[in-house]
Amino acid sequence: MEHKPRGKILLVHAFYQQRGGEDVAVETELALMLNAGWDVQLFAAHNNELKSKSAFAVAANTIWSSDSARKLAEAIDREQPSVVHFHNTFPILSPAVFRVAKRKGVRVIATLHNYRLGCLNGTLFRDGSVCHKCLGKVPISGIIRGCYRGRAESAVLAATIQTHRALSTYQSNVDKFITLSEWSRHIYEQIGIPSGKMTTKVNTVFPEPTISVGATRKVAFVGRLSEEKGIRILLDAWTLCAGLPELEIIGDGPLAGLVDQSAKDDPRITWHGALDKPASQRMIGDCALVVIPSVCYEGCSMVMIEALAQGTPVVAASFDSFREHLGEVLSDLLFEPGNPFDLSQVLVRALSRAPDLRQAARSRYEERFSNAVTLATLESIYSGAASGSADAPA
Repeated sequence: MEHKPRGKILLVHAFYQQRGGEDVAVETELALMLNAGWDVQLFAAHNNELKSKSAFAVAANTIWSSDSARKLAEAIDREQPSVVHFHNTFPILSPAVFRVAKRKGVRVIATLHNYRLGCLNGTLFRDGSVCHKCLGKVPISGIIRGCYRGRAESAVLAATIQTHRALSTYQSNVDKFITLSEWSRHIYEQIGIPSGKMTTKVNTVFPEPTISVGATRKVAFVGRLSEEKGIRILLDAWTLCAGLPELEIIGDGPLAGLVDQSAKDDPRITWHGALDKPASQRMIGDCALVVIPSVCYEGCSMVMIEALAQGTPVVAASFDSFREHLGEVLSDLLFEPGNPFDLSQVLVRALSRAPDLRQAARSRYEERFSNAVTLATLESIYSGAASGSADAPA
């Protein structure tokens, strides 16, 4: 059955200075919709454009960008969409764009990729662990700790959050919020997002790969080399357990020096740096397992989906979102977050079962993350929003 919404869709996204999973998710979704013949356009900005502006100009733009609001208004007049679907607007677009979209009379959808509406760094992670101190409050703690690039920029972001809370920018100007897991909805409720306005739609990969054979006994990590992604936990697991196989690390980031030294000290560890998507996909498909050792909440990891699509089982931290995404059959591959010994033990057990779990991994992808499921869910959300009904799934 073909799933195709009525009317044009305008996707809105501000690309990050350092490319990340949100950018990939937006590009993937756009390519999927275009391939399906949907009438969709991208309204894009790039946060690199702010590098040439003064600190004062960036601060003012973050709170309210009249220029972005004007440009979006012109795009809506030109394209005449029935639905405007926002992804990231921080900081170059600013929350002003939500208000102008609503004034233009279109239906407004927003995907909540992170927790920035209630957390200055957007991750609910600070000082090496999960942090909820600012949820539902004025983020004074985040300013004092300088959670977003130091105290000055944290203060600007806190002012943005508080200004738009007072103006009810999100609650009054967004018709439907998309979360990446059912579990995360209780976090957004604490931030102030109305429960009845939320629905869940996970990410996907496009084009869809075929199931691979997992030709090696290796384990792959793909991601940013940073504290919140658990790279120290991963390296400690290899230090603790001599029985673990070769580890292929793909990515770059602030802990690259630590990874480089670990690769020099341990012949089982290879650091490849950042690789392009085809090379990363080949590595994921060839490996017996993919490991996601994050010590922060993950919304809907693109690496997890890439792995499941190729039938590569995923060993991940036992946050509720991973438990939800991986399902019952794969949930025993979860380990205690931040515990390298438990990670090493789960990896040893998982390696013995990996070949038998490949079809289960692919089946989980097909039932939850496939292109067909994504298109059907999006069509339902868009059609319900465009008609002004409550038919979009809640």
